[in-house]
Amino acid sequence: MIRWLLGLEPAAFAANTSWSVSTGWPRAGVLLALLAAGGVALGLYLRERALSSRPLAVSLAVLRAGVLAIVVSYLADTRMVLTRRESRQTVVKVLVDRSLSMTVPGLEYSRPED
Repeated sequence: MIRWLLGLEPAAFAANTSWSVSTGWPRAGVLLALLAAGGVALGLYLRERALSSRPLAVSLAVLRAGVLAIVVSYLADTRMVLTRRESRQTVVKVLVDRSLSMTVPGLEYSRPED
């Protein structure tokens, strides 16, 4: 399903492919922000617990925590990095010109003798 969501070809998930998640914040900062967002959601749940039914309050707390986690992720500039390592054979092509035009006298550079 991730392949479909990201629009990646199956070749992108080969054995030499790795992916990671990186953020613009230090990991401790992201963790603290997520904990603070969870605390806000929990605080709102505890406040609303007496005003509504338990399933509704839990559902609202989960939705709020999810939205706050998405906001923190956006602010932290979270991104998924897909790295593919390819090893290619090195090819060097050499052109050797032994035509008569290369033997014209008076050229600035002369052809080295074999």
